[in-house]
Amino acid sequence: MLNIEKINNSWKKSTLYLLSPDLKNDKRYLKVKNYVLNGELTKPPTIDLKDNGDIEFKDGRHRFSILRDLGYLEIPFIVYEDEKEQLIEQYS
Repeated sequence: MLNIEKINNSWKKSTLYLLSPDLKNDKRYLKVKNYVLNGELTKPPTIDLKDNGDIEFKDGRHRFSILRDLGYLEIPFIVYEDEKEQLIEQYS
């Protein structure tokens, strides 16, 4: 379980794939939101650490954004075993 606010603050540094709350009318965002709300998506997002210590989404940025926008404070993530301790220390 990692802190959504800390993950989001790190993700904001990389605007390339950032999904802001302004996307609430985006078709893919709404489709994934329906899956999340109906309990149909159960796989956590996958992240890893970049060389500078910031996170990078490998999978699940829409799921993360929806849970962020729904007000969740912490969620589980899939992480690489060799990065687990650093992620917990930095983003819990």
